[in-house]
Amino acid sequence: METRTWMALAVSTTLTASAAADYSELIVFGDSLSDVGNFFAASAGTFPVSPPYANGRFSNGPVWVEGFASGLGLTTSPSLLGGTNYAFGGSQTGTGLSLPPGQTTGTAFVPNLQTQVDGFLGTNAAASDALYVVWSGANDFFVGEQDPTVPAANVAGALSDLYDAGAREFLVANLPALGQTPQGLSSPIPGASAGLDLLTAGFNQALEANLQGLDALPGVTIHRLDVAGIVANVGALSASLGVTVLDQAYADLLTGTIIDPSLDPDTFLFWDDQHPSRVAHALLAERALLAVPEPGVLFSIGVLGGLVLRRSRASV
Repeated sequence: METRTWMALAVSTTLTASAAADYSELIVFGDSLSDVGNFFAASAGTFPVSPPYANGRFSNGPVWVEGFASGLGLTTSPSLLGGTNYAFGGSQTGTGLSLPPGQTTGTAFVPNLQTQVDGFLGTNAAASDALYVVWSGANDFFVGEQDPTVPAANVAGALSDLYDAGAREFLVANLPALGQTPQGLSSPIPGASAGLDLLTAGFNQALEANLQGLDALPGVTIHRLDVAGIVANVGALSASLGVTVLDQAYADLLTGTIIDPSLDPDTFLFWDDQHPSRVAHALLAERALLAVPEPGVLFSIGVLGGLVLRRSRASV
């Protein structure tokens, strides 16, 4: 039997030491793709069901921002537990609170992106030597948003608020084609998958236009993480990654049920119908490190950037 162990490794101690000196801390805003335990803490450890979800992450292992933080010599922990990661599963880009994933009634308690930023700025100074990560927008479309310029403007507004408070360096991610997620592909609504892809493309275009406007602000640096391009290219990397199932979920988000335990989760791009697997998150972490080059750091030739994926095999 073949087993795979996926792990994140820093390219070098030089990179880690330099990064720790260059950024004082990592401040993270967004949704379940970057949530390292806020929703889990708010639900008293009941959701997402862990295991099989990994310690409250919306995946079966560390999410991308954890590997990214490690590669920078920093840490990321839930804001509800005293950390600086404000990302919250189910969050949308606007103000106020959203309902938890999968619910259409009940009590809304999920802070949306602008509420996360307001909460941070209400109790903290925005240090100019910190790195601010923002990845948000998918849930707006999953709950029915039809104007892609609205969430794009919301993201830009959050960035502007952080800049006005003193933040100067950002990493901003765009969205993958949501119509190609298992949720998008399995929708019973005719044309839903294609419609989600159009909305995603419109959002990414509007977001980039907004970011180009913000690029003109004095002293600002906005790094881009092209998640759309990374995910679109996974098929070409499937052999090296070992990821061969690109359009199906391994687990059910709401119940935590494994759909087919006989299958290897590390061959899946998606852990559930919305969220990447740990293998996909590790790839995103690697590419995020490449998107945020550190001053004075030379990457070794032949090394695949910030994080590498290593597969160990044991035959029994």
